[in-house]
Amino acid sequence: MGRRRVPRTGRAPPARRGPAGAALVRAPGDQVATGGAALLRTGSGVLARLSFGMRHAYRNAYALCGSEGRITVDRVFTPPADHRPVIRLERGGNHEEFVLDPADQAVATLRAFAHAVRTGHHIDTDGPLRQALLLDAIRRQAS
Repeated sequence: MGRRRVPRTGRAPPARRGPAGAALVRAPGDQVATGGAALLRTGSGVLARLSFGMRHAYRNAYALCGSEGRITVDRVFTPPADHRPVIRLERGGNHEEFVLDPADQAVATLRAFAHAVRTGHHIDTDGPLRQALLLDAIRRQAS
């Protein structure tokens, strides 16, 4: 079989979407991963680095880094009902903080579920499926 010539367009080929790398940690005897990391890539080449672990000090946060700045938020997953989240914006050497009102995530989730059951209107039906497919792809990449 001969080599196929690829025309030169001056552009990079589109990035493959999904996990670019992954590793999962299982302690001896564990049936599920209790830690791990994944490097994800969008179709346009944007990268996302994720990590999780159940065997170290509790922390939950995210950071979005771009060409002109960074946004960080701590205590984003299951905070106490009275927690006031702080969004930190860093741009051009300046730092700003935005304090949000408390929002009880558990109550909001139950209200959204009850509304969906009563009305038959589901807010997002594709999101959970996409998440499950991504988690499966990460698991396969780590194997």
